[in-house]
Amino acid sequence: MQVFKLCIQIIKKNLPVLSIYVFVFLMVSLIVSASITKEQQKISTFNSSKSNIAFISEEDTPFINGLKDELGNIANFVDLPDIKEELQDALFFRSVSYILRIPEGFTERFMNGDDVTIEKIAVPDSFSNTYIDMCIDNYLNMAKLYVTSFDNITQDELVGYLKKDLSKNALVEVKTNGETSENHSYINYIFNYFSYSLLSVIILGMSTLILVFNNRDLKMRNGCSPMSSAKINLQFVLANLTFTFSSWAIMILLCLAVNFKNSFNMNIVYFILNSFIFAFCSASIS
Repeated sequence: MQVFKLCIQIIKKNLPVLSIYVFVFLMVSLIVSASITKEQQKISTFNSSKSNIAFISEEDTPFINGLKDELGNIANFVDLPDIKEELQDALFFRSVSYILRIPEGFTERFMNGDDVTIEKIAVPDSFSNTYIDMCIDNYLNMAKLYVTSFDNITQDELVGYLKKDLSKNALVEVKTNGETSENHSYINYIFNYFSYSLLSVIILGMSTLILVFNNRDLKMRNGCSPMSSAKINLQFVLANLTFTFSSWAIMILLCLAVNFKNSFNMNIVYFILNSFIFAFCSASIS
């Protein structure tokens, strides 16, 4: 196993350089993974925010006041004069993103079961405005259900029913088998950058071996030796595979060490298997 031992000696001689690559790439991976994960958490976390709207009503009824109270849960009301130019300027400069106008006689026609419409002007393609539309539709559709189901229902009774029903919220629970999306996201980025580190280290180590063995004098000496070229190549390949496996194992242990508390799940197992296959692909490329 002279060739194999020679390869190991060459690797040991270049171990400080290889170690620098391992730790530099590892630190870069940790820093970038942590920063990207934090940014992703900020983006993926849902924060309810209120939109600024103008609520203009040409009538003052309990039903309309109930609608305004319901909208107050998701919107901030901005007082604006009922002047066309003023409203247009407020919408243009984004002082408000939604203008809602209740025409006179709206409540009476609604309570009688007639078809009614609400006038609105909104900033186009706004997600918050869509949420406001959903809130208004939900309020009016539920109110219409009560009006058609109960005869002679008063506005105060209707608003009381609506307030009680709309105050109920469904509890949504996302099961993750004890694993959080933040942990998955962090380990995802760790293994993404781990691939660059592993490929660089393997290329560096193997290129060192290939440069040594392609030396003209060494090739001529090996050609004169009693060892066949098949054995030389076999030991050389074996040394490369040993180096590849060792590099992969060391870097896997480092990755698991920095995320030890979340290292025992099937997700990590799949990452490790994928990286193992990638390691030998990297060896082939090298």
